[in-house]
Amino acid sequence: NEAVRSEKLSLIREVLEEYEADGIELDFMFFPLYFRQDETEAGTSVMNGFVAEVKALAREIGERQSRTIPVQARVWHRCEENLRIGLDVEAWIAAGSIDHIVGQVPNMLLDTGATGGKWMADAAHDAGVAAYLRPNRKLDDTRAGIANIEMFRAFRQTAHWHGFTGIYLGY
Repeated sequence: NEAVRSEKLSLIREVLEEYEADGIELDFMFFPLYFRQDETEAGTSVMNGFVAEVKALAREIGERQSRTIPVQARVWHRCEENLRIGLDVEAWIAAGSIDHIVGQVPNMLLDTGATGGKWMADAAHDAGVAAYLRPNRKLDDTRAGIANIEMFRAFRQTAHWHGFTGIYLGY
């Protein structure tokens, strides 16, 4: 919806101009449903345009304020899961529309050997974009409710092995 995109760009402009935010994260995981099922394919190009507009806005404001404003996107770590909801992440990376990409592992529980995001790390590396992998915090273990530092270190090793810049510990 053009009115929705316009309003979102207006909010982003305010945050970047008036509050001089250091950057902006487009969190596509908050509610990952953007198009009606029969409109997803057509909507994908609209979403590509929106992400490019956000980057252009960040670049414009950054140039006026003599600073660099990075754009980050948080998406699923598997390519097909993103495409299924209209997010062509590889196109964003190739077009230079984002500076950082975070692949979120959809599992509810931390798996230190999680795979499936290498496509993202490879595309990001080729374009000079920083790619991160976001693990979950919960464990299926009665001895500990959340992961400890050693588990995160193990997950970081897996991410590094797959070509990611690092892990993203959001929240």
